[in-house]
Amino acid sequence: MNYYHVRFHEMLGMALINASKDDDEDATALTIVCQVNRSLTSIKQRSSSVRVQVSSLNYKAGIAAMKRSDYATATSYLGTALQLLPDNHWESNYSLSLQAHMAIAKASYSIGDTDKAQAMLELIFKHATCMKDKLDAYYLFVNLLHSQERGEEAYTICQNVLTQLGEKIPDYVSPEDSKAMVQKTIALLHDFSEEKLLAMKEMDQTVQVVIKFYVLMSTVSYFLKPEVSVRLVRCLLSLPLCCS
Repeated sequence: MNYYHVRFHEMLGMALINASKDDDEDATALTIVCQVNRSLTSIKQRSSSVRVQVSSLNYKAGIAAMKRSDYATATSYLGTALQLLPDNHWESNYSLSLQAHMAIAKASYSIGDTDKAQAMLELIFKHATCMKDKLDAYYLFVNLLHSQERGEEAYTICQNVLTQLGEKIPDYVSPEDSKAMVQKTIALLHDFSEEKLLAMKEMDQTVQVVIKFYVLMSTVSYFLKPEVSVRLVRCLLSLPLCCS
C-alpha cells in the first residue's frame, strides 16, 4: 500500500472520528477502525490524545466482535488498542487500560490462547489499584486454572478472594448441620418465587460477587476436595439473599 493510499485512509478515518464524536454505535467504531488501522504507523506518531482516541475505538470494535463471538478478530482489535496507548497508560488512561486488558484476556481465553490470557491477567494483578478492579481478572484466572487441572491453585485463589471480601469458610460442618442445610436448601428452592428471582437483580453488588466466587469455588472443590462442598453450601445459605 503506497503512501497516498495510506494517507487517504488515515484522513478518511480521522474525518469520520470528528463527525461521530457522540455516536457510540458498534457499527460506527468498526467503520472508523477499518480506515484508521490501515495507517497505524502514522497514527502512532500522532499526539497522545489522538492515539488514545483511536485506541478507544479499537477497544469498542473489539467488544463488538466479542458480542458476535468472533474472538480472533476481537483479539486483533484489542491488541491494536493496547499498542496505541502511551507508555504510562496505567497512570494516564487507567480505565481504558484495565478494560482493554480484561477484554483481551477473555477473548484470548475463548480461543484457547491461555498463555496470552494469563499474561494479560498478570498485568491486571500488577497494575490494578484496588481489589474491586481485580475481581473479574481473578474470576477468569480461576476458570483458567481449573481448565488446566490446577485445582489447588484455583481453590487457594478463590479462598483468598473470599477472605478479602470478608467471608469466612468454616473448617468443619457436623452431620447435624449438614442435614439442616439440606432441609434449608429444599425449603429455599421450594419457596423461590418470581419475586425473589427479580429481587436478585437488585442485590447488593458485593453479595453478587461473593456468590459468584462461592459457586466457582464449589465447582473446583467438587473435583478437588468434595468434603469442602458442604461447608461452601453453608456459607451460601448465610448470605442475605438466602436469608430473606
